Amino acid sequence: MKRIKIVPDRPNRLFEIWLEEWRNDAMLRNSILGNQLTKALDSLKRYPLPLESGKECIILQYFGTKLCLMLDKKLEEHRRRESAKAADAHSSEATDNANCIIASKEQEQAVDDKVVEIQKKTARVVRQAKNTKQNAPKKLVNVNEIASKESDRQIYLEPNTFDIILLVDTQETCGGKTKPQHDATLMELTKFGILFEVRRLKIGDFAWIARCRKTKDELIIPYIIERKRMDDLSGSIIDGRFHEQKDKKLVGCKKEHLLQTNDLGSTIEQLIEFKEFNKASSKQRKFKVNEMFIRQLLQLKGMSIDKATAIVERYPSPQILITALENSGNGEQLLANIQVGDKKRQLGPTIGKAVYQLYTTNELS
Repeated sequence: MKRIKIVPDRPNRLFEIWLEEWRNDAMLRNSILGNQLTKALDSLKRYPLPLESGKECIILQYFGTKLCLMLDKKLEEHRRRESAKAADAHSSEATDNANCIIASKEQEQAVDDKVVEIQKKTARVVRQAKNTKQNAPKKLVNVNEIASKESDRQIYLEPNTFDIILLVDTQETCGGKTKPQHDATLMELTKFGILFEVRRLKIGDFAWIARCRKTKDELIIPYIIERKRMDDLSGSIIDGRFHEQKDKKLVGCKKEHLLQTNDLGSTIEQLIEFKEFNKASSKQRKFKVNEMFIRQLLQLKGMSIDKATAIVERYPSPQILITALENSGNGEQLLANIQVGDKKRQLGPTIGKAVYQLYTTNELS
């Protein structure tokens, strides 16, 4: 299959224009900032995806906190000017409509009921102009910002209407001054005709998404690859990082992957949006009670993500579980019959006893 590469035409045009203005001004003043701005502009032009704010530019080379703040300030001023232009245009239109109504009234010398109707229309036009002025800034919000608030909307991808794209984390490429066509990883992917894009991933080094060809909606496929050296893998198992990283990937992806079958017998995959998944995968995010409960259970020897999830589905919080264990006649066997996974296997007495001792014994042997 031939690889298709979608490259937007100047996805960050405004940022490029402002950087060029600042660079030219610095050059005229013989400022040392001219060289730095030139490098930042070149880095921005090589970035293929749209950036929503100056703050997001921090991921690019040669972009510091101060430069990002300057871009955000410039972007805010630009949006205010556009909002004012839209408001003035609507106000001018409202004034013209009001003048036409008054002229029509003087020429036709309508009866009293007609005059009342005209006055009502005039008042309505004025109210619309005021409302337009108040709402103008909201109408200029970026389309992507509006779409991000519609997290509850349902997305359906019919067969042959979407593409499967491999996402490569930016850390997996050479970066810096190395051009993409000279990167070993990207060269191999291109050689085999694989459709891919380079993005910043919060979890994993490689992932797959399904992108709708019409709406460009993106859903995360529940398969994530973390590339590790043997020494790093063994070290992460010893210090416990391996289980934490595995927990993040499975809780964030596999837990949301459900299967249904419709009347025709075809399988329906229920997936979450990629942007929501990437946001929820942040290392700095706040965990819910059930998520932290799962992470706690995974510290037990022999506990897997499926087993921990089965326990939490029955007992959503540690307090509920402790209460059930204390009120049970045989607490060690309370969890033994819980069914786990698609094959409905029982949790077993060993894990049940370990969980019982963890939450009811003051001193563990």
